Amino acid sequence: MEQERDLTDPAEADLTDAAETWLLIESDDVPEQWSHRSMRITVIRLAADEARRVLSNDHAGPLIGPDHEELAHLVASGLSVSQMSQQLHLTSRSVYRRLARLRSVFGVATLSELSAKLNRLGY
Repeated sequence: MEQERDLTDPAEADLTDAAETWLLIESDDVPEQWSHRSMRITVIRLAADEARRVLSNDHAGPLIGPDHEELAHLVASGLSVSQMSQQLHLTSRSVYRRLARLRSVFGVATLSELSAKLNRLGY
């Protein structure tokens, strides 16, 4: 009878047939003896439309341009329109226009929904 292994214990993993194994850790935590074999990677959260474009080999650029990127960060951090307009050196009317565009792009109706969605996407 074959001995049962604890599959949650990494020491019990059978890696004899593995061609290679990858370890994903923070770059600051890479042991010195492995630093020459490490590579830098970037992990990016994508909106559903961005992911569909990447998977279908379409142009995979971001959903929003750089002019809306900073606003997205401010929305995600929960600032008021007044605070956003001060930080961006824009009128409140300009901020409202840009917010309308962001709400349309991300398919939400309110500023709080937009804030929650942008938070989930890592803005």
